[in-house]
Amino acid sequence: MPQATQTIGAEDQKIRREDIEAKIQEIQDSITGTAERSKLSVLSVGVTITLVGLLLAYLFGRRSGKQKKTVLEVKRL
Repeated sequence: MPQATQTIGAEDQKIRREDIEAKIQEIQDSITGTAERSKLSVLSVGVTITLVGLLLAYLFGRRSGKQKKTVLEVKRL
């Protein structure tokens, strides 16, 4: 099976396996860094949405409880 080689510029250099592996590792490291930053952003947004949801549930529950409060009158005879 013939090996695939490519020349770069006028220097006539061959692309070696180590060059390809180094470039792939560089790309993978870049993607990993981006993913880590995205995880933190998504986590922050998730926590914020959860806290706002809990606060709204509390406030609407409290309001609902005040509207349906039973008034009991006791009269003495």
